[in-house]
Formats: sequence, structure tokens, C-alpha cells
Amino acid sequence: MVTEMINRVQKLPIICSSSPLYCNNSMEKRLFWCLSQAGRRMSGQGRMYFRYMIKKRWLWLIMVLYGIGESRLLIESLKNDGFKVVAVTRTDYGGRLAGISGADAVVAPADPARMAGIISDLGVRQVVDATHPFVSPLSVMTRDICAYEGLPYLRFGRGETDLPASPLVHRVYSWEEAAQKASSFGDTVFLTTGSNSLEIFLRHRELRGRRIVVRVIPDHRVIKKCQDLGVSPRDIVAMQGPFSVKLNKAIFQAYRAGVVVTRDGGPSGGTYNKVRAATDLKIPVVMIQREALSGEECHYDLDKLMEAVRRNTLT
Repeated sequence: MVTEMINRVQKLPIICSSSPLYCNNSMEKRLFWCLSQAGRRMSGQGRMYFRYMIKKRWLWLIMVLYGIGESRLLIESLKNDGFKVVAVTRTDYGGRLAGISGADAVVAPADPARMAGIISDLGVRQVVDATHPFVSPLSVMTRDICAYEGLPYLRFGRGETDLPASPLVHRVYSWEEAAQKASSFGDTVFLTTGSNSLEIFLRHRELRGRRIVVRVIPDHRVIKKCQDLGVSPRDIVAMQGPFSVKLNKAIFQAYRAGVVVTRDGGPSGGTYNKVRAATDLKIPVVMIQREALSGEECHYDLDKLMEAVRRNTLT
């Protein structure tokens, strides 16, 4: 009932200037006005419960670890459901995208103490991890903090990509193994894994003297990181994906890729198109498989994730 009311109140007039719900903007004023009108048709107990639910949800701050493309849809769903949202992003570009969806954004801290301070200072009540489906220091750090503080921690995951069997696809399970396997093919290593663990490839003994091309998001800090690590500007492809099979083919051909390194980012992450483009061109692919998630409540469906978020507000 609360969700339905929130979806309807945006069309209602603003006639309230203050309320016990801390009316700081027009949406909150409309909610309180709607509550006062609905209260006329409710019993005393029902009216108190309705008031409690709106107030509790409206003051419930959820932290979203921003990463996958579905993060924007997640934030919009949380906002539409009446939650306050803060997004933790690795780049300014991610922060701008999160802001478009209605979330406040903070840059991901590097150490646990700062992350714990952010969670405490902002009054975060629940965390939803929507980063890429691979174990990352940010995810591990935040999960451990939530476990220590007793905060709910959910993961919004992507399913694995259904890829056809091909002798050109070589599956590995770590960055180091990927670098070693890539050294077995061609003179140009094309990385579609972004700037994460880029230094492993640049410093790998078997890849010395090879040309390493990296495709990254068009964020100045990411590009600067690549340059600081010694990547030539001509070997930095700054583009926002996902990409079609046709565009992937054109890029791989333009850079004369001898091997393509990628991760399984899920069906919506463009993995299939990358692998299809490379195999059509007879280019070997080194595929980094994701590690199995353990000790986490993971949801692959947004509706089910939202149900879990709502359940946590009642505990």
C-alpha cells in the first residue's frame, strides 16, 4: 500500500508546509498531505502504522555500490519506493550517472576505516552491492564492515553468459593466469577488462615487448591511471560500452588484436558480443571466469531484490 501511495502522490497538490515526517522537499510534503487525507478513512491503529511505515522508509538510507549498468535502474527503483540513496562510485563518470538517477554520490574510499566512517556518518542502514560480478577490494571491505556493524548486505548480481563451446576460448580463474595465457598468442594483447589489474599485464615477464591495448570508460582519472602506468595514448581506447558485434570487430581489426582478454560480465555486460566478434575473426579469447560468491545474499532479479530490501526495513 505504501508503494502504491508513493507512486500516486506525485500528482497531488502541495498544501503542507511542515510535518513530523521532516518535510524537506515537495515529495515529502505531498506524502504527508496524502497521509492526512487517507487517515480519514483508516482506523487509529492503521493510521499509526501507515505513518510509521512512510517515516521509517523515508528516513532509511541505502548505500549502493555502483558498478554494473543496472545500477541506475536499481537506484531509480529505490527512489521510487521512497528510500534515500547514496551511491559509492570509483569514478567521477559513475558519480554523474548515479546523480542522474537521483542518488547522492561519494567516491569509493581506499581503506576500511574511511569506508566505515562514511557508513557511520551518513547513517547508512543497508548496503546493496551492484558492482561487477567479481570479487573486488571494495566489495570485500564493505561486506566485512556490514557484518561487523550488523547491517544488511545484499548483492545485485548478473547471471553468467551462455557462450558456445569454441577452441578459441580459453577459460582462466585469475588475473595472473590470464596474463600468462595471453602471452601465448600474438603480438598485440587487447584488454577489454578496463583498468582493473592493468599493471599485472604491463609487468608480466612474458608480456614484455608486447603491445598492450586497453579499452576503458572515458573517465579522466581512469585514462590518467593508464598513462601513469606507461600505456601510450594510441593504445588507450576510451569508449562507453556495451558494444555490438560489428563495432567490436571493427575495433579488434583496427588494433590488429592478437588475443582478446575479457571477463564474464553477464548477458547484459556485452560479453557475448565480444567473444562472438573475436571468434568470428579467429582471434583467441582469454576468458576470466568469476569466482563463486559465498556468504552473500545475491539476487539476479530486480523485483526480488526490492522485496529483500523492503523486508530488511521491517526487521
